[in-house]
Amino acid sequence: MRLTRWGEAVHVKEDPMLSRPNAMDEETQMAKRTLLQILVLFADTEKISKKHKLSAKAGADLPTLTTKELDLAIAACSNKMKEMSVKRQQASSFLRRTSWAIYHKSEFEELITNISKLIDNLEMLFPPPKPSFERTGDEIARNSSEQSLKSLGNASCDVDSTVRAASMGAVLGHHYSNIAVHGKAQVGDTFGDDWQGAHGMSHRYHGVLVGGSGKALMGNKYGGKSFWDD
Repeated sequence: MRLTRWGEAVHVKEDPMLSRPNAMDEETQMAKRTLLQILVLFADTEKISKKHKLSAKAGADLPTLTTKELDLAIAACSNKMKEMSVKRQQASSFLRRTSWAIYHKSEFEELITNISKLIDNLEMLFPPPKPSFERTGDEIARNSSEQSLKSLGNASCDVDSTVRAASMGAVLGHHYSNIAVHGKAQVGDTFGDDWQGAHGMSHRYHGVLVGGSGKALMGNKYGGKSFWDD
């Protein structure tokens, strides 16, 4: 996903200069070579995975890591990358056409490390607009369950800082800090007897002072009478 975000942010399909009008030919060629190296890593890992699968004993319980479990840094890598570095031909999503699994954790971790370093090089050479990166990360967080967000946050550690920040922030929910409320206040989520839907994310509260004649709701209200109705 990180690689795909970079490609979309620098318009890899439409702009041969990768959103840098003053980019030198040597720089664009280096970016293409880096993308090709990433594809080679995928191809090498696929060969290793198939080799282990063929050599495994019948009935052996192998710790398979399927495509769905791959870190987002590589799971959504699309053929737009292949299109630029190899043939410049539009093709279907890499994720949709990938059907292999990796059987050994060490090889999976090595793949992640090597690809992450190559993406670091791409981002330093052709930095993507920050708002575009952050917006995509927030969209991922908003469209994921709490459990998947936690897994996403752990998986993206040291690999995709944008996704990690967005996912961990969403898991924590709202963050209330250094707030003074003078009067009536509701801190935390409340659920009416009629509520049958899902619960929201957890929240954090720090330095909240309630007093006077104010009225505040800190958290989410699900079903029943509104907190603001007297």
